[in-house]
Amino acid sequence: MLKVVLFFATFASNVSRLKQVTDVAVATGRKIAVFGRSMEASFATSRELGYISAPDDTFIDGRDINQYPAEEVIILCTGSQGEPIAALSRIANGKSLVKFLFNLEIQLSSPGSLSRKYSCSKSCD
Repeated sequence: MLKVVLFFATFASNVSRLKQVTDVAVATGRKIAVFGRSMEASFATSRELGYISAPDDTFIDGRDINQYPAEEVIILCTGSQGEPIAALSRIANGKSLVKFLFNLEIQLSSPGSLSRKYSCSKSCD
């Protein structure tokens, strides 16, 4: 089985999609690390209002991500359209406050936007 970190980029305002990702994480036993200020705010509000529910241990702080095997993590972040200052682009370019200790190759593509490819190896710093 291929062991990969699952990056899921979407609009922070798409609460339905955030719920779907949370449901998948719970069903598959993965942990969720949320990246991006707007994503963090949207997620916190959605949980507080009861739109998203999951055991508290489903969610981990992004700074603790390297303590988990890659196949046990979902990174939920902004950047679904390849925006250069969004969380996914910062992660891929090694500009995130969190340094990942695994190899990354991220292909961004979405309808109506340019495709971009980022590679980061070793410790992404």
